[in-house]
Formats: sequence, C-alpha cells, structure tokens
Amino acid sequence: MPRATCTVAFFDLARTDAPARSPTAGRSQLQQRLDAIARLVREADGEVIKQFGNELMCAFPEPGLAVRTAVAVAKLVDGWDYDGVHVALRAGLHHGPVLEDRGDLFGDTVNIAARLTSIASPGQLITTDEVLSELDDALRGSVRPFDELRMKGSARQRRIHRVLWAPSAETKVHAQASALRLRAATGTLTLRYGARALRIDDGRDEIRLGRDSRCELVVSSDRASRFHAVIDSGRGRFVLRDQSTNGTWVRMQGSPVVTLHREELPLLGEGVVSLGERIDDESAHLIRFACH
Repeated sequence: MPRATCTVAFFDLARTDAPARSPTAGRSQLQQRLDAIARLVREADGEVIKQFGNELMCAFPEPGLAVRTAVAVAKLVDGWDYDGVHVALRAGLHHGPVLEDRGDLFGDTVNIAARLTSIASPGQLITTDEVLSELDDALRGSVRPFDELRMKGSARQRRIHRVLWAPSAETKVHAQASALRLRAATGTLTLRYGARALRIDDGRDEIRLGRDSRCELVVSSDRASRFHAVIDSGRGRFVLRDQSTNGTWVRMQGSPVVTLHREELPLLGEGVVSLGERIDDESAHLIRFACH
C-alpha cells in the first residue's frame, strides 16, 4: 500500500583500502558497526527498512531529519575500520512517494536513492533537488552542486548535490600513482584556460570547474559536466576532486597521465588537466596549472 512521501537514505560502509585479514572476524565486526548505525537512525526517529551486505536502507519522515542523520552517521563512521579494513560512509538520499509492502519500500524514490549511493565515493553524501528544496538555511549552506544525472527510463537530466559534512571528508586523497613525487606547494595555484587566468590562494573556498556559468572556471567543452570537478586548498596543498560522468585526466611535469573518476589527486608543480576527455595537446580545452 502507498506511504504518502518519505525520504529514503542508503548508508553504505565502503572499503577504502586493503581487504580484511580474517573474513569471519571482519563480518562480525562489520555487523557491530552496522548495528551502531541502525541505533543512531532509530534514535533520530528514522526507520531501518532492511540491511543487505554492507548497506542499510532507511526511511525518514522529512528531508532535514534525513540529512542531519546522514551527517551524524558520517561523523560516527569517520575513522572506523573492521579487522584492519578502513571504511567510510557513502550515502544517497531522495525524497518522494513510495510504495510499502510487508515492511519493504519500492518505487522511483527508492531507485533514485540507491543510484545516488552507487555513484558516491567513500565519504560522500549525495542528494537531489527534492531534498534540497525542503532544507532550512543552515543545512542548505552545507550543500554544493555535484553533477547532473539521467536516471534509467527517464529522458530528463536530474541535478544532484553533495552535502559537506566535515573538512576531513573533503580533503582525503586517494593514492593515484606511486610515480608522483609529493612536494608541498607554497600557497598559490594558477589556472589558465584559453585567455582566462585564475589565481587561487591557499585556504580559499573550493573552486568549481565545469560547463555551468556558476563555476569559478567555466570550461566550454561538450565533454565536461556542468559541475565537473572542484579544487580544495589547505595546508599548502591543492587537491583536485573529480565528480563527473566522463572523468578527468591529469598530467604533471615528469609524471605519467593519471585518470580520475570520482577520485582525488594533489596538484604538484606544473601540468595540464582535461575535463571529460583524454589529454590532447592540440585541444582547445586544456586547463594549464602551476603551483607556486
């Protein structure tokens, strides 16, 4: 029977490094972690619908409660491991009508929330316009544009967003290439795209790259997503984070090309970035960078 509307959230404990040393012990510890998340959800007046694998499907009566709980879960999970396996929360949230049958939920709202979870990287909370429109000003201030997504069976593009929940979650860097020789920047990054030059100082808020006019660096390539990537700065480092459909290519001086797909990489020295397509030195859409 139908349940009018609710916010569906999937909470997935995603592995971020090596496999467990002992599968049996790992499963036991994993269940303890999921039970702790379930208790937090219930204490926040949410409902745990079901568990499958590393994931909980939950329902909340309204979007603000769901987002606040997701942030609380992300903070609870931050730093967790089980049997030596480090994990991080990835979550997808969507608000809308659902169908309920024998304690389970079905319908597009569930499918969209599940799809968002599948594209989130560890540490990311992804949501939709339907959730964003119901949030108060305090929560809206923690939400940033993420990408546009076409759902299966739908012809329209759906805007999706990322909830910022803690500085550490936004600056964790995945190791991409052992050939990269890490060295600190001195605090300034210069980006050049065509005739445009953009200087970024250490500690500035994130810089968005993409086709949308709201990006700080607008790239007019058809292969670039509207909000394709962001650059975070802090402690003398500039970290490029891909959040696109087609991926990002990076070539740093003296290092091989690295491909990012919803992953992160520190920008070091000088090099080029290509949004949505392989690096071609003849391309008009290369972004050249230099750390000073």
